[in-house]
Amino acid sequence: MSARRVLPSLAIIVALTAALMSPVAAGEAAVVSVPEVTESADYASEQYGDPWDFERATDHPLVPGLNYLRTSNEQISNGRLSLHAEPQAAVYLLKSWEPGGVAWGRDGDDYPIDTSRYTHLAFRMYNSTPTNIGSGVFWFDCGLLRPECRGGATFLIKPGWNTYIVPMVNNGFEKEWTGIVRGLSLVVSTIEADVEVDWIRLYKPNPTEPTVITGEANSTVYWDLDTKKANNTPSNPNWGVVGTATGGELTFPASAYPPDQYYFYTSDNGAYSAPLTINDRPRPVVLDPDKAGGADYATTIRGDAWDFSQASDVASVTHIINTSTASGVFTGSSDGTSDDSQVWLSMGAPFDSNRFHRFVADVWFGGPFSLAAAPGGGMNARLVWQLGPGVYRVTDDLVVQPGWNHIEIDLAELTTEDIEGSHPDTWNNQTIQAFRFDPTEDPGVRQFKLDNIALNEDDRGNGAFAIRFRDDAWSAGTTARIYADADNTGYDGQLIGTMAVADGVNTYHWKPTVTGTRWVYTEMTDTSGATSQAYSTGPVQVIAAAGPKGVPNGALSATVDRYFDPSMAQLLDPNRTINTPTWLMQGWALDPDTTASIDVSFQVDGVHKTEVTAAMPRGDIAASFGLGPNHGFRAIVPAPRGATICAYAHNHVAGQPPKAIGCVTADD
Repeated sequence: MSARRVLPSLAIIVALTAALMSPVAAGEAAVVSVPEVTESADYASEQYGDPWDFERATDHPLVPGLNYLRTSNEQISNGRLSLHAEPQAAVYLLKSWEPGGVAWGRDGDDYPIDTSRYTHLAFRMYNSTPTNIGSGVFWFDCGLLRPECRGGATFLIKPGWNTYIVPMVNNGFEKEWTGIVRGLSLVVSTIEADVEVDWIRLYKPNPTEPTVITGEANSTVYWDLDTKKANNTPSNPNWGVVGTATGGELTFPASAYPPDQYYFYTSDNGAYSAPLTINDRPRPVVLDPDKAGGADYATTIRGDAWDFSQASDVASVTHIINTSTASGVFTGSSDGTSDDSQVWLSMGAPFDSNRFHRFVADVWFGGPFSLAAAPGGGMNARLVWQLGPGVYRVTDDLVVQPGWNHIEIDLAELTTEDIEGSHPDTWNNQTIQAFRFDPTEDPGVRQFKLDNIALNEDDRGNGAFAIRFRDDAWSAGTTARIYADADNTGYDGQLIGTMAVADGVNTYHWKPTVTGTRWVYTEMTDTSGATSQAYSTGPVQVIAAAGPKGVPNGALSATVDRYFDPSMAQLLDPNRTINTPTWLMQGWALDPDTTASIDVSFQVDGVHKTEVTAAMPRGDIAASFGLGPNHGFRAIVPAPRGATICAYAHNHVAGQPPKAIGCVTADD
């Protein structure tokens, strides 16, 4: 249900201009005032990069009790949502679990609605009710859809397929359509009925709309997605009534409709008009940096990711039975004796919570959805961490759903309200001793699967960063302007680059000139002039700015490993004496003027000790700089404990001064 951008031919423009200069004669086909328009700004497209068109299962997960009220037989197929509705049945389009729950996924706390931007709701829906019935759309400015936070706009539901356009104006309920809204529900029927929904749009109307000129006063005007009236049956959603052409013309509310080609005909003359194309707006999605972040604790510090490729990734479990790590997935079930199932993860050294704070997990649950404190309920997980002997912190509920859940949470954003109990501290500024995932609070037996768990740091840029993005409504000729911003609001950052947008994933190799936290956003413009913007879902920490052209760049790992201890020398060679330990130095270095590998030298307390060539493959460096992969190095450097070891990258042109790329202290 999308339309590519089209350029009207000269003949069409001339014909339309002539038509607008004089009325359409009776008996002739209707004429549309313009051949194309750009779709209006739509909440789901802009916030999720994914419109509510029911082309994907993610448009609205089929979880009764979570996203639906008083419904059954929910299905998404052929681009439509279908269900059986009991009286007062509702579809929850947006929901927040605050307070009492931690936001993740498409939670209204993470994706609130800006009521000043999106002012109308439109949807195309079928209802099997035989008569008109009252209904409404309701919004909530707090979590959990509480009545005291509710506003609403009422309307009539009609039999069959109809397009509904609802101005978001409160009709006597508690809250106006102002400020920030965190919950949105649509009552799809107030009596028992079968219901289908083709699309839903919460949108900002365009300033002008196209006009359909009929030449026949008071004729009924129809729209159609093809030119085959024979298939315009009551079960087909792809045609409908626009209205009555009083005075021989009427406005078509194109802002309400999704991108596609629309034809028009009248009740007096069945000839079709030329098409009106509603073109997709660009739909930018920034892939990196992102909310999932970069390197993870378990790989970086422990030396083994929590990927459950072996049983040792789990330190212990409590109230969990039937465990297995077959095929790299940890499988288990709550044991039916407690609502406190626990998975303690195997740890390396304690870590700084300010560094590793991005929780990412893929977890699957069997059984139905319920939050009841009874067998078959308890569909809420929790995170637990240890700060010291007997000192633990436990999050509020993470409401989960049957099937696979991909969970991403920035723990640095947790407030004291997200932590159980009365504690002045949150995740931040702590040393984490141990970490636990509680998958379910079902007091019965419920199976779950863990594919991976990670605690990641922010994405990091050390002189360079590969920004990746795509346009999910791509058309040829679209261009992107790429910005870096100190925050993720306002679209007021610094322009860092421009490029043509290709279909699929695009990569911009950014060489930042400043350090610090930077959010990235792209501004895409298509050939019709339509522009859309989108921020990254997470920041990049720029820890080193790019050097000027011709100056080598690189980084020395902050982690120092003792490679050889003198006390072991006699065991290997009784005739050899070594008085100084040696240390393993690792990192990368390159010269921006060449793809060739360069030399790296090492000094100990200012005295030259050794030199290596940075020629080891580093895929991450290739992706960031676009200069090939062979820029990594490893070196064994002798140095007494407590000495300062410094690394220097050498220009590929002889005679140029080297550049210091890092120093560490020889101390393990």
